[in-house]
Amino acid sequence: MTIDVSELTALRRDLGQVGMKGLEQVSPAMKRAGVQMKKAMQADLRSSRHFRSVARSITFDLRAVTAFGVRNYAIEVGPDAARAGSAALAGIAYFGGSRGGGGTVPDPIRHAETEADKVVEAVLAAVGKVL
Repeated sequence: MTIDVSELTALRRDLGQVGMKGLEQVSPAMKRAGVQMKKAMQADLRSSRHFRSVARSITFDLRAVTAFGVRNYAIEVGPDAARAGSAALAGIAYFGGSRGGGGTVPDPIRHAETEADKVVEAVLAAVGKVL
């Protein structure tokens, strides 16, 4: 019995090309996600009576690293002490202090979850265009 694997071979070849051809769409999608998370976190902090000054410290960084022929993207969003000294209060704003108080600003993970869904959609659309 002979099994025809020519379609699987073609799919493997096509998926190998996605890495190179699809990168143009991934970077802008990741950057948009970083900007949106930054804006949302700043809005949350600005709406806080006690922690609005922390909003100035929120920034984002997009990193692209290639290792073993694979390109990886990462977004880091959060307070930056080099940007504003109030960044030190972010932990208290989000999670509260050891002696009570704080914890009044919603956890920013919800923004990451929302943007992650949008990035996945953009990557799937990019893969669809390449295939």
